[in-house]
Amino acid sequence: MRKEKYKPLLFTLTLRSPYRIEKFLKEVSESEIDGKELDRKNILKLYKNLLKVGLFTKTGKNADFGIYDRDSILKKWDDEIYLEDSEVEEIIKLNEDDHKEKGFSKGWTSRFHTHYEISKRLGFIKFTYQKDLEKAKRASDEEKYKEYRKSSIPLQLTETGKKFIDAETNPAIKQALYTNGLIKVHRNGYIIFEKNRNRPVPLLLRALKEIIKTDNKGVSKFELLIWGYWKNNDPHQLADAILDFRDRYGPQPTKENIIDYCVNVVQGGDIKRAPASLTSDYVDNYFRYLHFTGLFTYRGAGRYITINSEMLDAIDYIIDKHSEYKDFDNELDYLEFLSSIDENLVGFYSDVEPNEKLTKSSFLQKWLNEFGIETVKKEIEVLANPKSKSTNNILKNIIAPLRLEFLTSLYLFDKFKNCEVKPSYKIDDEGLPTGFASGIGDIEVICGKEATLYEVTLQTGYNNQAMNEIVPIDSHLSDLGKKYPNAKAVMIAKNIHERLPDAAELKALQSGNEVIELTTIKEFFV
Repeated sequence: MRKEKYKPLLFTLTLRSPYRIEKFLKEVSESEIDGKELDRKNILKLYKNLLKVGLFTKTGKNADFGIYDRDSILKKWDDEIYLEDSEVEEIIKLNEDDHKEKGFSKGWTSRFHTHYEISKRLGFIKFTYQKDLEKAKRASDEEKYKEYRKSSIPLQLTETGKKFIDAETNPAIKQALYTNGLIKVHRNGYIIFEKNRNRPVPLLLRALKEIIKTDNKGVSKFELLIWGYWKNNDPHQLADAILDFRDRYGPQPTKENIIDYCVNVVQGGDIKRAPASLTSDYVDNYFRYLHFTGLFTYRGAGRYITINSEMLDAIDYIIDKHSEYKDFDNELDYLEFLSSIDENLVGFYSDVEPNEKLTKSSFLQKWLNEFGIETVKKEIEVLANPKSKSTNNILKNIIAPLRLEFLTSLYLFDKFKNCEVKPSYKIDDEGLPTGFASGIGDIEVICGKEATLYEVTLQTGYNNQAMNEIVPIDSHLSDLGKKYPNAKAVMIAKNIHERLPDAAELKALQSGNEVIELTTIKEFFV
C-alpha cells in the first residue's frame, strides 16, 4: 500500500485560468455525457468535442496528424475554426499518450482526470473512477482495479456546476459559486492522495488576519509556498512560520532560502517533492486561483497578496462558518459536501454595492501610470494572440476576459482625456478588477452629452458573438439611450464573424437603436 506523503498544494496546472473551467464543463453538456457511465467510449466522445472546438489541442513536436496537414490543423486552432469530424478522429486515433492516473487507463481517459479534477474539487462535477478500467498487468494489483471499477459512478454535472455554466447566471453569482467551491476544499486524501490535513483557503484568510496586524502588505510569493506546504489547520502556527521566515531571510529571500525552510522547518524532512521547481508555476497558480474569488488583492507590484478590504464581511463570514476541518466517511460524502451551495455566502456577492470612492478615475490614472500606455497596448496584443503570454506579475494573474476589460478601460482613459471613462467591472481596494458586473455594459465613455458604450470580448464564432454579445449589447445600449438619446455602441473582438454585421443590423431594426459598430482588437488599438 502506498504511504501518504506531505505534498505542496496545487489547484491545477492543466487549466491555468479559472475561466477555462467553465469552458471545459460546458463541453460535458455539449457532448451529452452528463449522467452517463464514465467509460472510455464517453470520455473519447468528450475529447472529440474538445479537440474539435480547440479547447484542447495537440501541438507538441510529436503530435501526429496522420493524413492531414499539421500546419492546416494548427491554423484552424489558432483561428478558432472547428475541425472536421474526420480530422478529429485521426488525431484521437494517433495521439494516445502514456499519461496514467490512478483508477484510469493510460491515455485519453487519464487525460480526462487531469483536466476535470479541479472541477470535481470545486463541486461542479462528480466522478470517481473509470467504469471499464482494463485488467491490471500484475495479478497483485487486480483486486485494487476491481475496487476501482466497482466504485465508479456515472459522470454528473452537479446543480452547482449547471448553474456555473448557465449563460443566464450573472457573472457575480458565477464568481460566488467558484468561491463557494474553493473555500470548501479539504486536503484530506480523498481526491488528492496526500498527508496534509487542512482547509487551505479559510486557513490562509485566518493567517493573513494575523499577519496584517504586523505588515499590511500580506504575504510574498515565496512565503505563500509555506502555506502551500502547510501540514495542519492551525492559522496561528502558519502565521508564526511566515513571520519567522521573514525574520530569518528578510524581504528578498532566495529560492534556496524557501527550499531550505519548506523542507527542513515546515515539512521536517517528510516531503513528497522539494519546492525547487515550484517557486514560479505553483505560486502563480495560487495567485491566479485566489484572486478570482475577489477575497484577495495584490500589493507591491504583484509581489504580495493580502486580504481585499472591500470584502471583509464575506471574509469574516467564511472564517466564522468555514474554518472547521471536517471528517467525511467516504469520498461520495465529501463530493456531496463540495457541491452544496452556501446561499449566505452567495449573498455577499449578489448584494455588493459599489463603493463610490473606488470608482473614481484616480484608480485608472494610478494603473496607467504604473504600466504606461505602451505596455497597455502590448498586453492587449498578447490577449489577441493565442500563442502569447503575459509576463507582467499583476496582469498575468487576472483572467483573460476580465484583463481585456481592464486594459481597454486604461486605453480609453488615456485616449479620451477630457471625457469620463466608467468601467463596470468590480474592483478591490487597489483598483484591480476582481469580477464582472452583471446587467450593465462593459465600459461607458461620456463626453458631454455624448455617450459611447464599449463592449470587449474574446468570444469567437457566430452563435457566441450574435447571442452572447450583440443581443445584450443592444439591450445595454437601450438603457444608456434613456439618459443619452444619441448613445452608440462599439463591439471589439479578436475577430468579427462574417455574418455578424447582418445580425447587428437586424437587431438595430428590431430595437430602433443605432447599429452596433463592429471592430477587431488589431483595428481598434493602434
